[in-house]
Amino acid sequence: WKTAVNITKYDYVGITAHTPPENQENYIFWYIIGRYTGDGWYLKTKRKHRKNSYLYKFIICCGHHEFDNLREKLNLFGVHYNFTKTRAVYKFYICSQELVSFVEPIGKGASNKILHPKLFHESLENIKAFLDGLWDSDGCVIGTKFKLSTTSKKLALGVQYLVQLVYNSPAKLYKIKTKPTCIIENRVCQQKDWYQVVYDPNAVSY
Repeated sequence: WKTAVNITKYDYVGITAHTPPENQENYIFWYIIGRYTGDGWYLKTKRKHRKNSYLYKFIICCGHHEFDNLREKLNLFGVHYNFTKTRAVYKFYICSQELVSFVEPIGKGASNKILHPKLFHESLENIKAFLDGLWDSDGCVIGTKFKLSTTSKKLALGVQYLVQLVYNSPAKLYKIKTKPTCIIENRVCQQKDWYQVVYDPNAVSY
């Protein structure tokens, strides 16, 4: 091991090789989990007057311009869902204890989310599906560069690793410092430092 100050242009940095399992392609499932990781949350509410009974809701929101795309993906997902329209977004609701239990390890709150632990044991196709969903929620493409923004440092570090794994491309990670508050629509809002993962699929690692 070397400390960063001693690294030179003659050194190499490697990551652990990934041995994907066979016959585990499930694109639409992991795409939805990617969308959830970027723009989703869950509710687990105890029912009144009913012992050990809970209401489970798996929720994903999207901008009005993304409605058709997300609805198409949820139709392919093959589950029953409802949606509501607000001034700024659409919210899709799936009542499923199974889905809520699955996404609980991802965490709650944008700045606390992490990669789902199962991702590290999935095929490269499933990992790519997850990244596609995540990028459709919190990412953008500018020129040839793909950029993803998040307030979760752990999620950003995990995505940086997955990009290198799937695309054999180096991914840069930036930290953007912000002021504690900002004004949005005449309201004072709290804000946090955020992170940006950037990669160019044309920049290949060797």
